[in-house]
Amino acid sequence: MESFGKFLIRRGFISADNLEEATHAMVVVGGRLGTNAVDLGFVGIQTLDGYLAEHYGIALPPESWLRQPDPEALQVVPMELLRRHRVLPLAIQAGTLHLAMVDPHDPVAIDEVRFACGLPLHPYVISEVHMHFLRERHVGIARTGRFAFLDPEWTRAPRQKKTSRKPPKHPASSPEADAAEEKRAQHGIGPLGSGEELTNSDTFQNVQWELATSAGPETMTELQPLVPAEVVRLERELGAATDRLAVAESALSLACLHTRAAGLFVVHKGMVRGFRARGAIIDERIGGVLLAGDSRSVVAHAASGQEYRGAPPTEGIDEALFDALGRRDACEMAVFPIQIGDRVLNVLYVDNGPDPLGETAVAALRSLCECVARAYARLILARRQKHC
Repeated sequence: MESFGKFLIRRGFISADNLEEATHAMVVVGGRLGTNAVDLGFVGIQTLDGYLAEHYGIALPPESWLRQPDPEALQVVPMELLRRHRVLPLAIQAGTLHLAMVDPHDPVAIDEVRFACGLPLHPYVISEVHMHFLRERHVGIARTGRFAFLDPEWTRAPRQKKTSRKPPKHPASSPEADAAEEKRAQHGIGPLGSGEELTNSDTFQNVQWELATSAGPETMTELQPLVPAEVVRLERELGAATDRLAVAESALSLACLHTRAAGLFVVHKGMVRGFRARGAIIDERIGGVLLAGDSRSVVAHAASGQEYRGAPPTEGIDEALFDALGRRDACEMAVFPIQIGDRVLNVLYVDNGPDPLGETAVAALRSLCECVARAYARLILARRQKHC
C-alpha cells in the first residue's frame, strides 16, 4: 500500500515541507504521522479521519456511535485488548461487532478481538489521536505520554501550508576559528581519511590498563565500569536503534556509565517535556515535567542550544524543578542540548550525586549527545524515505 505520507502529498492535502516537519516530529516526539500533523496544526482530527478513510478505503464510523457507543458493545471486549490494540467497540448489530480501529488491517488485533467476543467484526478507521480521546471518554483509559499533551481544540483551525524552506545555515568564519585551523595545520592535524579511526578498542584497553596499574588497585576498581566492551555494546545498540525509545534507553545507559543520574527531555513546539530517566527518584518523576521553552530555567535554556554546568540553581523554577525530581542535593549538574543543525531535539540532564562531575565524563557526555543526534538523523532519514 502507498504510504500515508505519499498519499497526503499526492492528493495535495499537505505540503512537502509540512510532511517533512511531521516526519521529524514523529521520530523525536513519538506517535503516528497523522498525530503529528494534528499536533503541528496542519490538519484537524475530523479532517485526518477522513483522509485515513480514503487512504485505507474503509468507511468512517457513524458520528452518533463515536459520541455514545453502545454500552453492550463496550462490555464484550476485555479492557486488556482495548489497551493493547487501540480499538473501541461501537455497536452490535445483527450479530456483528462494529469496531473502530487505528489500523483496520492489523490481523492480530482483529483475530484477538474476534476470539474474545465470539462475534464477526465490521472494522472502521479513526486516527490514533482521536482514538486516545475517545477511549479516555468512554472506557476510562487515560491519555498518557505523547497524548496527554495534545489538546483537541487545536484541531479545528488547520495552519497554512508551508511552501518555502529555509536555506541551511553555515558557520561563519572567525579569527579564532582561522587561528585554530592554522595551528592544526602546523602540527599536521587534519581530518581522518576514509576508513581511518582515531583509536580502537585495543588501544583504548591498553591506555585504561596502563592508567590503572600505575595508579593502584583503587583506581582499577573505579575504571571497571568503563570497560570498552560495555561502551562498544551500548554504542552499537544506539546506532541500531529503531525508534526513539530505543535511542533513549541506550543513551541513558551510556550516560550512567559516567554519572549517577541522567534524564532526557523532549523539546517540541516551544515546550520542554520530561521523557525518560535513570537514577533514584528522577526516573519516576521526570514524566511529570513540562516547561515553557522561554522560562527562566537551565533546562529550558538548554532548549535554545546553551549548555549549563554548575551547582543546582537555588531559586525560581529550577529550585522547585530539582526538588520535585529529587536531585536538589546533587553537588554538581550539567545540562546538554542534543541537536541536529540549529534545531534542539532533546535536553540531556546529568548529575553525580554528592560528587562533582569529572572532566573526562563531561567530554564523554558531549560526545554522547552527538551520537544521539546521529541516531535521530538516521531514523528521520528512514521515515522520510518511507513517507515522503
